Amino acid sequence: MSIASLEWRIYNCPHTNSDECNGRLNCHPIAGYGSTHPKFLVLGINPALRKEVWRFCKSQKELQEKYYEECMRTGRFGYGVLLAKLRDQIPDFDIPENVYLSDIVKCPTKLGLPSPQMIEKCRTAYLQNTIELLKPKIIIAFGKTTATQLRYLQNQSFRLIEVNHPS
Repeated sequence: MSIASLEWRIYNCPHTNSDECNGRLNCHPIAGYGSTHPKFLVLGINPALRKEVWRFCKSQKELQEKYYEECMRTGRFGYGVLLAKLRDQIPDFDIPENVYLSDIVKCPTKLGLPSPQMIEKCRTAYLQNTIELLKPKIIIAFGKTTATQLRYLQNQSFRLIEVNHPS
């Protein structure tokens, strides 16, 4: 399997109408954006914080571009603030050249934190495969919940850095 085929599988996720995913909004799941051979994998917990990706997109490419734009926003809760700090502090942190942006949960949800069932479903269905295909050297986890989920994975061959958003 390639990262492109995994992204397509996520975009057409069969679990979107299941009980585990009942808190999701009516849009396609979001695989991520960036390099297919990244040094860094940046993971959040839920794309719900990026509100503009809630709208339905006509293609996977449009969705990924909108996701990237939303990740780069620098508002109060924008990941762009953290990404800019990482770019300033790490010389070879370059999006999309050697960074892949993603979330544990692939569907934007109505609630800030997705249900444990939804987190488990996405972690087991997609996260392990994403990491195996991308083979990042460093995973930067935004938040404690994200970092905790990475500890459940098998065959960890990456360095984990946990970053918490400043209040």
